[in-house]
Amino acid sequence: MSDKERILRTLLKHFCLDNIMVPLQQFQEGLRMGGVMQMISADPDLFRSLFVKSNRHLTASIVKAMMMVTRSSTGSNRFSVENRLLSYWYDFLQDLEEGECAISLEDLLIFATGCDHEPPLGFFPRPTIEFNHQDQISMSMLPLANTCGNVLKLPVGHSTYESFRENLVLGVQCCGGFGMA
Repeated sequence: MSDKERILRTLLKHFCLDNIMVPLQQFQEGLRMGGVMQMISADPDLFRSLFVKSNRHLTASIVKAMMMVTRSSTGSNRFSVENRLLSYWYDFLQDLEEGECAISLEDLLIFATGCDHEPPLGFFPRPTIEFNHQDQISMSMLPLANTCGNVLKLPVGHSTYESFRENLVLGVQCCGGFGMA
């Protein structure tokens, strides 16, 4: 083995293994102190979903079930507008699932939460859809998101599904990704 290969192997070992050993040992010790390490050792498959990213494919129905909708009072004018927008929203999710838009369900989830998949223990706080009635004066047509609070605000100024869809796609595309909006 040449000196160059030996140096490269030493550097790789240091950066890939040695650097993480102390934090990993501390993590294991913490699990042992709480009795969790013994439970994981006894049944690793039971705990796998807590430590390994799920391969579950995101679907429209998963996103729909994941998100809680905040509504105005039943019977109010705002409630009627929100009914129309919810219909647009569910159609939009279906279009995303079927690949009929320039963005994906994962892109939308990143826009709303900063994550491209649901965390193993779920979101906290739970992702919420709100309706942006505040900008009725300026009639902003683009969605707003608060990734810290997992809130997606849908604009109420859309009278057609095409306008709703076009502006949601534009809003997600133009945000530049998590931390770039």
